[in-house]
Parts: sequence; structure tokens; C-alpha cells
Amino acid sequence: MEASIKASFDSGASLVTIHGLSGVEAMQKLARLEKELNKERPFKILVVTILTSWDQQSLPPNLQNWEIKKHVQSLVKSAQEAGLTGIVCSAHELEYLNLSNLFVVTPGLQFQTDNEDQKRTMTPREALNKGARGLVVGRSILQAKDIRVRAQEILSSLELN
Repeated sequence: MEASIKASFDSGASLVTIHGLSGVEAMQKLARLEKELNKERPFKILVVTILTSWDQQSLPPNLQNWEIKKHVQSLVKSAQEAGLTGIVCSAHELEYLNLSNLFVVTPGLQFQTDNEDQKRTMTPREALNKGARGLVVGRSILQAKDIRVRAQEILSSLELN
């Protein structure tokens, strides 16, 4: 993972993802790497928790003994103990987390007109209201008939009233 992260950084990435199931020891090494890379320029390693395409019934069998919120809480706690502060998490679980000192990126953002392939979704505005600081809206834009119109709709939905 370290080599991949260094290569991503060298290619110009500002954010990279790893999975929280990689464990505390691996994340501790990556936290040290993140600190080193930040001496050159801003860079964040985001810890992926539970995929938004899963709900409780579709979790892999080895994960079904716990509720999704418990998995997310555990993975975020491990990431924080390791020294990482960036996470990728469904907005549905944000209310169960202490969001102070966390940079939260939220996937699974959709509109009523989107293809419903994700199970735990919200609109971008709902996710921001729950505490997300970064939004993943790729499919909503890329699958739109008019990409420019969809991007403007998303931006308009985020304007403060």
C-alpha cells in the first residue's frame, strides 16, 4: 500500500483511499507516510469503512454479525488510533461518529432520477447537513444526459438559503 500511495502522490493525487480492514498496524505506517508527504504539499489518506452499495442484508457473510453502524464506528476508531483522520463513510452513519478532527468524504449520493444501484444513499445537501466535508457525485454527473446541466443542478442544490 505504501508504494501505491507514494506513486499516487507522485502522480499529483491529493487524496487516496485504503480500506479500514487493512488493520491498525498498516494504518499506523500509512499515517507516518501521510505526515511525511504533507511536508511537500497537502495530502490525505482516506479510510474506507462500509460500502454504500451494501445494506445489512447484503453484507458479506463474515461481516453480518454486527450492524453496519458498529462496523463503521470500529473502523473509524481504528483509523483514528492509527493517526489517520480522513474517512469515507455513508452519511447514514455520521450521526454515530464524533466528527471533530475528521475529514469525511461521503459516497452514495444520488438524486431521484439516478440509477438506484446504491443502498444507503442521500442527496448531497442531506450529506453536508449531517457533517460530510467532501462529496462523491461522479455517477450522478457522468450518467446524466447533459453533464453540464446536472453539475449545475448539484451546485444549485448546495447553495445556502
